[in-house]
Amino acid sequence: MNLKGQVQPIPVLKFVIRGGLVFCLNMAAGYARETYREIDTALSEINAEVIDPPVSCAAMLARRLGLSEMQAMMAAGFAGGIGLSGGGCGALGAAVWSSSLDDGQPQSNIQLTNPKIEALMEKFLESSGHEFECARIVGRRFENIADHADYLRQGGCTKILEALAAR
Repeated sequence: MNLKGQVQPIPVLKFVIRGGLVFCLNMAAGYARETYREIDTALSEINAEVIDPPVSCAAMLARRLGLSEMQAMMAAGFAGGIGLSGGGCGALGAAVWSSSLDDGQPQSNIQLTNPKIEALMEKFLESSGHEFECARIVGRRFENIADHADYLRQGGCTKILEALAAR
């Protein structure tokens, strides 16, 4: 480059003719191979503990109801947003939402006087000891998602899930 910031063609041409470009590309390829080796070595030394995937009462119910995997993932938010906060039952939220999907009605038109939803609520109340709040149903608040998942894996809320899944 000269003082005005323009590239001079002669030095660039000399660099290319002498193999400078090939040398640079070989160095870059060598760096990539060395980096890959380092990463591979580091990862092979890690004894990673395989953990079970998270479980959600709402997603479990969605799967039992035959909803798609995408819908089950969407329903999982009910457990996190309602259940883990202790303010409600995530499975009940998923059941009501699923019922509105079955009706083919937009979600904004859910009416609490809907006979299907009333039947769901009755089943839920019978199976939950007439409690709505997750924390009261299970007798405690969950510390985190893993705690909630462990509870479900050990059979927690089975009665509620079975009642809501029976249509």
